[in-house]
Amino acid sequence: MRILLTAILAILLSLIGHAQTNLTKEEILSMWKSSSKQADTVNDLTNVTFDSKANKRINAVIDSLNSRGIDSIILYSIAYPGYNSMDSCITYIYPVYYYLLWSSSNKINIKTIKGKCETSKTKFDSLGIFTYYLKNREAIRTETVMPVILSGQRADDNNTSYSVSLIDHEPNYSLYFIFGKEFKAIKFTQDGIENQESLFHVYNQNLKTIQLWKLITHQIEGSHN
Repeated sequence: MRILLTAILAILLSLIGHAQTNLTKEEILSMWKSSSKQADTVNDLTNVTFDSKANKRINAVIDSLNSRGIDSIILYSIAYPGYNSMDSCITYIYPVYYYLLWSSSNKINIKTIKGKCETSKTKFDSLGIFTYYLKNREAIRTETVMPVILSGQRADDNNTSYSVSLIDHEPNYSLYFIFGKEFKAIKFTQDGIENQESLFHVYNQNLKTIQLWKLITHQIEGSHN
């Protein structure tokens, strides 16, 4: 079900009696990015994980990799809020799948974790994912994947509101990059990438973050074939 609502970033008591000015796309982007930092530089997996049991398993793998001198790691997750699963591995209220990717010996390793279960790691000869990240990390570090925003308004008392389209049942994605002491957390949804009514549809498609996400999903899908 698609829900249209107004998301209030400032403390907005009432807009009654106040004139409104439509915000430009550039104004919305600037204000949204400044107010939505997503804790993206903090070394805290709870920024992108949902399941405490899976979180412990993920931290154990990361600690093991760090002890071997591997500190270039990507955590990618897919969550399906509102969906049920009969999978006995799932320990959260809805399915969440985690993929840990790291490079060693000129290969990409992928380990899948879902709840209390994990798969053996898969190795690929291509280092394209990590090469792309390192080449574009300065851009990725400052990027924010925008939600589906249809319009924005500013009242004459300077309070700001946005018309945002939400779907209550859709895949939610997150990326968590660990490169030495550098961290970056990014969250976005399927609709945020695909909805062409959004002011930021083309903007999102052109982000280096989304290009990297496509590389990651392609690599993971290949690991299942």
